[in-house]
Amino acid sequence: MDELSRLGRRLEREIMARLEAERLLEDKSRELFLANASLSRYAVELGQEVGLKARELLVAQRVARIGTLIYDFDTGVWRFSEGLFLLFDLDPAEKNHSIDTILDCVHPDDQNLARSILLPAGSDAGHESREVSEVVRCALPNGKLIWAELRAELTSTDSGDGYQLISTIQDITDKKENELAIIESRMQISDRVAELERMRSQLEEARDQAEHSSRVKSRFLAIMSHEMRTPLNGMYGALQLLEDNRLSGPSAELVTLALKSAEDLRRVTNDVIDLSTMQFDGLEMETHRFLLPELCREVVELWRPNALSKGLLLEFECDEAINPRVVADSGRVRQILVNLVSNAVKFSDKGVITIRLGRRSSADRQGACYYIEVSDQGIGMSPSKLKRVLTNSEFEDPVPGQSGTGLGLAISQALVQLMNGQFSAETKLGEGTSIFVDLPLDNYSESDKKTEERNRLAVYTPLKNQNGHSPRILFVDDSLPNQIIGQSMLRRFGCEVDLAANGREAVNAVRSNTYDAVFMDVSMPEMDGIEATAAIRELGPKQGGMPIIGQTAHVQPSELDAFIEIGMTQVLAKPLQMGNLYEVLSRQLERPADSLDTADSAEEGVLERLTSITPIDDEDFETLDEAVLNEMCESIPPEMLDSLFEQVDADLLKHSTAAVAALAAGDNLALAKSAHALKGLAAGFGCVVVERKAKELEQAVKQHQTIEIKRMTGSLERTAVCAVDRLSRYRQSVREAGCA
Repeated sequence: MDELSRLGRRLEREIMARLEAERLLEDKSRELFLANASLSRYAVELGQEVGLKARELLVAQRVARIGTLIYDFDTGVWRFSEGLFLLFDLDPAEKNHSIDTILDCVHPDDQNLARSILLPAGSDAGHESREVSEVVRCALPNGKLIWAELRAELTSTDSGDGYQLISTIQDITDKKENELAIIESRMQISDRVAELERMRSQLEEARDQAEHSSRVKSRFLAIMSHEMRTPLNGMYGALQLLEDNRLSGPSAELVTLALKSAEDLRRVTNDVIDLSTMQFDGLEMETHRFLLPELCREVVELWRPNALSKGLLLEFECDEAINPRVVADSGRVRQILVNLVSNAVKFSDKGVITIRLGRRSSADRQGACYYIEVSDQGIGMSPSKLKRVLTNSEFEDPVPGQSGTGLGLAISQALVQLMNGQFSAETKLGEGTSIFVDLPLDNYSESDKKTEERNRLAVYTPLKNQNGHSPRILFVDDSLPNQIIGQSMLRRFGCEVDLAANGREAVNAVRSNTYDAVFMDVSMPEMDGIEATAAIRELGPKQGGMPIIGQTAHVQPSELDAFIEIGMTQVLAKPLQMGNLYEVLSRQLERPADSLDTADSAEEGVLERLTSITPIDDEDFETLDEAVLNEMCESIPPEMLDSLFEQVDADLLKHSTAAVAALAAGDNLALAKSAHALKGLAAGFGCVVVERKAKELEQAVKQHQTIEIKRMTGSLERTAVCAVDRLSRYRQSVREAGCA
């Protein structure tokens, strides 16, 4: 019974276990079914996603015109992307596509290069790193030729136990064609640049030839014009002498006609010379102090007789409020006015010619801007003709009965521009012409008396040369008064002074003696200072190596370089002032110049105008620069002053009388020499008006301004007589003051 019960309980447990197992199996089956359903849905979704990605990849490859090739080294199988078939226009449905199908599309000349990239390198290639890129040409079945970029890279498989070769082929035809187009464009640009460079070289050569031709023509004109002056002067002088013989009848008329023709020829020659000078060498502006209204009045008075002979009124209007004292090139200002007024007289047969002088404010300049207006009621001209005349681009036929080159306006305009001014004109055919000139001019005032007194009372320490001895100086000047002044100043500095009257004497003196410095006048007879300086430098450093300091009454800035180049150490302006002379000499002797008890010193290497000119109040009356005279009285021993002033008086009268005699004889060379001598003498003794007039006369002689030469010579003689009287009164005042 017990056994049966036990078996019964065992059976019951087994039945219960079987029922539980069946229940568990049913649960697991249900879970497996659900899992299979989920896996099926996931597989469908994954397939859809893969399909989408595959389509996107295909679209991307089609857009990028790229295809891929994959070679598995373990299986030896090639896989090609659909993009590759699209790239080469192949049918992907065909099953016999191979790597050879792709390689057959490559251009025969690029086959080897393509095979080296796309085909495996060998059985051991999977163990080597490889990444390459090349460009080849490919021919499509439709005959189109494209450029393709091949790229290949060795990578490991997903399992990591093998290698595969992944390659891409991309159509880069557009890119390559652009590159080729750029290269072709660059080549075309390079060719064009080379062509332009050749053209530029040809144009530069043509320009150089044209400029050379222009220079040759200008030089030829200048030379011929100057050569014409010599026979012209002889002819003109002879005609003047014939006219003075008081001929009568037809002979007198013929001489008058010939004289007028010679004057016209002289005017033409001067115009050509001025024009050729401006075109070839350029003109240098000098600097003078003068009274602008007085200069205008002189020009007006010069042409008044010509105007009256034609029944014209010549009027001058001046703004009395302007400052009359200006600094400019008086000769060029006079030339501008003469050209404008002479044109107005020449081309007018009726009415009034008005010259106006005034001043206007200038927005772009701090100094004064003076304006000059010359208006007439003459024949006028058309605007087109005015333009051609001013630009000198075309010459018009001359007006019947009128002479001249028609260059006056063009030359005046060029001169105004050289002076940084403005030139304009208004004209109307048959009604007259108005010329407007604006000139920016500086003003000057009376010298500072305190500064002059300080300079006059300066104390100078005796100079020594490098050996500690008194310097030995050679002072060269053709004027005896200038020699006395220079010698006295240098002796006051403790110098031993030898004198020479011309360059030849200076060269001989240097050959025979040893000097610490030479003061060389530039303009002298027999041999001038330039020739003498060159000759001294040729003696070698032992004899001719000392400083040579040039001195001249007037020098253009353009000449300074030539003076220095020929061998002058420095150039000083006359009249010499002791302060500046001491400064320069002490520097050249390599001795500090700080022993001079004055604050005024010269800047090294700069040509200075050392005079302080007192304004001129009357045309023929001399106004002395007493600062120059006071300094001279301080530097020269009292016992020598009387004889010095007597010599100066005699020389002033001698040279002015010689100028009048040279004018009467028609000897322009002698006239110019007398004017030059007066200019230097007057500068040394403060005779301001004589100096200015002598310089203007010298310039007028050079320009062959016959009418002005006559007027200037007479005026210069009167002023020289007045200067003698003024110097006498100055000397008397010095005696009364107890100076000497």
